[in-house]
Amino acid sequence: MSKLPIVVTVLVVIQLALQSNAVEYLSSDGYSTAVILLFSSIVMLAVSTIMCVQKQLSPLPKNWSMQWIRMLCSGLGLYLSTLSYHYLHATTASLIFELMVPFIVILGAIESRQSDVRLFLSVGIIGLSVLFFCFTPYSQEPTIGVLTAFLAVTILAVGYRLTKESVVTENQYVIINVTCLSCMLVSLICLAFTDHLNWHYSYIDFGLLIGVGLLRYGQYLCLILLLQVYSTDRAQFPFLLGALTTMFLEMWIEHRFFSIPYMVAVVVLIILVGAIVAIPTSNPIATAEKALT
Repeated sequence: MSKLPIVVTVLVVIQLALQSNAVEYLSSDGYSTAVILLFSSIVMLAVSTIMCVQKQLSPLPKNWSMQWIRMLCSGLGLYLSTLSYHYLHATTASLIFELMVPFIVILGAIESRQSDVRLFLSVGIIGLSVLFFCFTPYSQEPTIGVLTAFLAVTILAVGYRLTKESVVTENQYVIINVTCLSCMLVSLICLAFTDHLNWHYSYIDFGLLIGVGLLRYGQYLCLILLLQVYSTDRAQFPFLLGALTTMFLEMWIEHRFFSIPYMVAVVVLIILVGAIVAIPTSNPIATAEKALT
């Protein structure tokens, strides 16, 4: 059995925990969403382009027709996901993003027009998450932040299903480059019309912005490797463990503990989403995805 999935899982857990807390710090330090997304995307694009040149691979897609919708989903989805850190704790944000699995299952059921236990479990998990984060006193998160994160994960779920299709026809660096270009475009539009640069000229912040770019590059590379082996929903499993690690890292960095009900809710949601991944699927979409790899 190949050790690659284990290595990739460990890398994802570390990268996601570090990146989530770094983005939360930069957001609380006054950096706008557009600035964080723009700088991190520039770093990702630079590293990816260097790798393309080194390996003599094309940095641009062979087929642009299937990339436009993915560009829109990636740019808008990642902008909204970064924006949510202005409102939410890193743990809450990363946990909501890992509800990607239920959303992907629902999208697969819509495409195949079939329902199974995974579909009903997915709908239930999303409903419970909305109730907990929006209507209970235990999360203590603003509703606007929660809704922003949910909108982001919905859009990104569509983009990830398209990424699975791109893995078959494009090299991994092309997929990252398209994502970077879409994020840069959205960021520049926001800077031109709504955002401000708000640059603090801090070497620490500059290093964190570069670090976020490198960590996101690593996450995308790991995701692409996982998509070459697993279906779209199961490729998200390592990110679930990353969300749990984010909680412990955030508590350690900020020297505080979340409430017991909050931590219990985080663990329960991770277990429930993990159950979706573990349940065998009869969905023909997932079966077709597996055949492609």
